Amino acid sequence: MQNTLKRLIGYLFIGIALVILIPIGLVSYVLVGPFLYWDEQRKKRKFAANLLTLEGKNFFCYNNRKKCRLFIEESIRPQLAQYVEYIYLEGRQPVSAYDPIIVSQLLYSVKNHSKFPHLIKIREGELIQYSINNQLFNTLEQKKPIEPLLKEIDGFFKS
Repeated sequence: MQNTLKRLIGYLFIGIALVILIPIGLVSYVLVGPFLYWDEQRKKRKFAANLLTLEGKNFFCYNNRKKCRLFIEESIRPQLAQYVEYIYLEGRQPVSAYDPIIVSQLLYSVKNHSKFPHLIKIREGELIQYSINNQLFNTLEQKKPIEPLLKEIDGFFKS
């Protein structure tokens, strides 16, 4: 009997808390929601404007994974075309010739953050990205020729 009474009081307490908290949450969402929506739209417009400043650019993005970095810097970078620019991620910090805030926005919009290296090109205000993670590691681990990988990279930027 005593356990049933304790359980009933617990349920009653939870019910009262929900009756109070749900309306407060809904009112807060109605009041704050438009501001959150406006802020998100402002960020999207700013990102679109930043993309327009990078129109026509081609980026090869890679990170500080030791084996991969050495292979890219010694074997791939010297053979890529002059129009390809590089973004190197030292941990979470982007290193490039561009404003770090713009580059961070650019990298944040990449769909698969863990599959570096990435190829990114900006065409008509739109970001187009492609991960060459599998191809690079197949070339590296299986000691395949580098030419097919270079052709794939060049083909992505030219298409």
